[in-house]
Amino acid sequence: MIVRNGRLLAAEGVAFALDATTGEELWRFDQESHSAFSESAADEGAFYVGTATHRVYALDQRNGAVLWSTDIGPDWQYFGTIAGIAVSGDTVYAGAEQFNAENGYIATGWIVALDRATGAVLWKFRNGDGTDRRNVIGSPTVAGRLLLVSALKGNAFFAIDRFTGQEVWRVPGAPGFVGPHQAPMVVGNVAYLASNDTYVYAVEVQTGRVIWKTRTPASNHSFAVCGDRIFVTWLGLSVLDRRTGRVLYQQDEEATEYPTSGFAVYEDRVFVLGNRAAYAYRCR
Repeated sequence: MIVRNGRLLAAEGVAFALDATTGEELWRFDQESHSAFSESAADEGAFYVGTATHRVYALDQRNGAVLWSTDIGPDWQYFGTIAGIAVSGDTVYAGAEQFNAENGYIATGWIVALDRATGAVLWKFRNGDGTDRRNVIGSPTVAGRLLLVSALKGNAFFAIDRFTGQEVWRVPGAPGFVGPHQAPMVVGNVAYLASNDTYVYAVEVQTGRVIWKTRTPASNHSFAVCGDRIFVTWLGLSVLDRRTGRVLYQQDEEATEYPTSGFAVYEDRVFVLGNRAAYAYRCR
């Protein structure tokens, strides 16, 4: 969900807008397939929605009218879905996964740059050669000239020049694991990421140089950066010092109460749901 201009915008089975104050439905748009696999985006005027038939829609936030729509994989033989969308300047960036076999065992990840005004394709970046399992998870993170991208199937995160579509650097995960569930988060010149390979990473944005990496007790699922701390879930909770990677707190692995959701950050607190309660932690 996104709140913008007094409207709550969301897309799953349909795309819709609610008045953020009253909850009144303002409009709804029935896209040709669902958007449950995709993270949406918005700017001041448009709501960008991706579908499970590899199409990106730009919808007018005021009334849901289609400003443009683009199929980024018109020649794809098997299933393909938009994974997430980011918008910056005059460009919309869509991450996608293309199945290269009926069951998806072989897959390719894509980042596609679209003209924000028209939806025209500007360039495409392909993650993988179509012979193994690759993808793109969620929306790319815009960091200056770069797009930072996570690949669950492929066990890596990497940077693309967002003007040329060329790969700049790549950080592979430890062997034998899948990769991260979230795109990196950026603070200053450092990108942070928690991955299924049991490590939390801090890397230099421009070069991909690993500044530090810290191991947690199990595969990481969700993370958040809040103040000088990083919060990580792995069916347990770890809190790390953002600057050094030092573990400040780690939940007992035998605990029967554990996080079950992603994080929400508001001001100096981070919130997470557990299997028995909701929790708030201070970020300092």
